[in-house]
Amino acid sequence: MIVKTDNLGRYLGALDKRQIALKNNGHDLTLQVFVADTGRRAGQVMVSLSSPSASALGAALDDRTQDWFAAVLKDLEGSREYQHGRATFAHCRRSHLAFIH
Repeated sequence: MIVKTDNLGRYLGALDKRQIALKNNGHDLTLQVFVADTGRRAGQVMVSLSSPSASALGAALDDRTQDWFAAVLKDLEGSREYQHGRATFAHCRRSHLAFIH
């Protein structure tokens, strides 16, 4: 996803808290953050959450409904404005369908 923020330090701090909460709740995911230096996206932040295992990523996404995750998301409220968001869950969907069959 790509966001715009007026306070990069606050936003990155909230992402760090989210990453720690994910790890504390059994999710060992990789968070990548990029800040554009030039062009139409200059100053905007791209955030990517990934895992080598589709099932591990899916489990973390499932936990978005948990109280601990909602509490962490409150730190992000008001700290960013979505510019572009896209999640690719094709691999997770294929893995899920494989378990159904």
